[in-house]
Formats: sequence, structure tokens, C-alpha cells
Amino acid sequence: MAAHPGSALRSRRRQSTPAFDECVAEFIKRTVQKMSMAELMTILRAWGFLTDRELQSLPTKGSKANIALEVVHLCEGKQATINHAADLDII
Repeated sequence: MAAHPGSALRSRRRQSTPAFDECVAEFIKRTVQKMSMAELMTILRAWGFLTDRELQSLPTKGSKANIALEVVHLCEGKQATINHAADLDII
């Protein structure tokens, strides 16, 4: 019996690691953008999700939008969840 043509593709999709959730990315980005520049690093340190080395890699000069995108990028690499993003929002 021949397998359905799309069954192998569906099987591979289920086995792959889930992509970073766009909702989590947007939530983190908006949360970071709401922070004042003066409080930004203090809040991110208190959050504790990113390491000191990761925090030091953030651009200190530039717009909050660029910093927010870099935070999202770091969080994507660490597979942040909605719970991590909610913790940041609470802080």
C-alpha cells in the first residue's frame, strides 16, 4: 500500500523543533519598548532570563526599537516561552 504523497512531509514537520512563537516575540518587543532607557538594563537584569554576557552584547547606543529587536533575537535563541515574556512584563 502506497503512502499518501503528503504524509512524509507532515511527519517531518511534526518532528522538527517548533519555531519561535511570533506572539512571544511581539510581546517581548512591546514590553521592552515600554521601558524607559534609564530602567531598561536594570529590569532586564532583574528578569534573569538573559545572561550578563548577553546583556552586555546589547547595543547601548541607538533606539529602543533596535534594542528590543536584539532582545527578541536573544530570546529566540534561548526558546523563550510566553511564561518568560509574562515574567518580564510583571517586572
